[in-house]
Amino acid sequence: MSDEIRIDLVNDKGQKKTYTQTLIPLQKLLDGLDLQEKFEKEEIKSQTDGVKKKVEFVAGCFDDEDVTTESILKGLDVRQFEEKIDGIINIVMGIDPETKK
Repeated sequence: MSDEIRIDLVNDKGQKKTYTQTLIPLQKLLDGLDLQEKFEKEEIKSQTDGVKKKVEFVAGCFDDEDVTTESILKGLDVRQFEEKIDGIINIVMGIDPETKK
């Protein structure tokens, strides 16, 4: 398991930058559990809202002020959504993707 999370984003000029975060506060686990509960209780009604909530959660895992919900929505290739966004959420939640059902 890596000691950090990372995300590659493309800015408005088309330049790709990698952002890393070493410390993920324990509070993020609690936030993730709250988010998971909202999904399970179907409090998040649409897929659009679900994507936004996941992206907001991931943005909140990074201290760099350039990593925001908006910068992720604009700068992450849609084909990397599951790998990157769900991957970061799994890391924070302590879920091993190999054993996840």
